[in-house]
Amino acid sequence: MRKSLLFSLMVLGAMNSQAAGDGGSADAGALALGRTVSADFWAGKLEPVWTRMSPVMQKGLDGNISGLATVREKLLAIAAGPGQLVSESVQNVSGNVVYLRVFRVTQGGEPALFQEQWAIQDGRTVTGFYVRPPSMFL
Repeated sequence: MRKSLLFSLMVLGAMNSQAAGDGGSADAGALALGRTVSADFWAGKLEPVWTRMSPVMQKGLDGNISGLATVREKLLAIAAGPGQLVSESVQNVSGNVVYLRVFRVTQGGEPALFQEQWAIQDGRTVTGFYVRPPSMFL
């Protein structure tokens, strides 16, 4: 039986800033930043990810980088890493730019899809993060 991912982390602070522009270069910057924090997270380069996280995010991770490391270890045990990219997009949501990545991994010989999301405020601060199977949305 395939393990399902029940772990989800989403800590959002107050979202009262304006949405980032009308797309274009703001979206390109968010796409680049989303790719960077995702790659760093999965590669275990947690210091740059941690320093980008809002104080609310950091508090939600027990106030230290070891909380982020624990989340990564749990996700590696379930999703086995960043997998193969299926799609990625950037959207403006409630004053945050959201980088959404869908990736495929193989679990017990069967393919499984996961969604990874990074909410980014002011073009540099991570205000939300999760990894979970898309089936949790159905």
